[in-house]
Amino acid sequence: MTIIKNNGYILFILLLCVGFALVGVGKSINEQAYTEITIVEGDTLWDLANQHSHDTTPEKWIEDVMIANDMTSSTIRSGESLLLPVQEKLIESKFGTQMAGDEN
Repeated sequence: MTIIKNNGYILFILLLCVGFALVGVGKSINEQAYTEITIVEGDTLWDLANQHSHDTTPEKWIEDVMIANDMTSSTIRSGESLLLPVQEKLIESKFGTQMAGDEN
């Protein structure tokens, strides 16, 4: 208990650093990324949602697209560019593991 009293500020700084590290790692796991596409004749947000909303419901994905593109209506026109949300798992894509002897 004496160690904690004498070095309390060091423990506080250590806990603060660990807390910030955990927050940073948590944010990097599911960071939102976007890809840009050009709308072609016949495209609808619903069709795009069915193609691109892998882990998200189509309704939520369309809402995210409308927010990302500052849209007030769900109407899209041929030739327009749209930002589409793409969920990337940064930790998996950046820090892959490979066992010794694996050829993959």
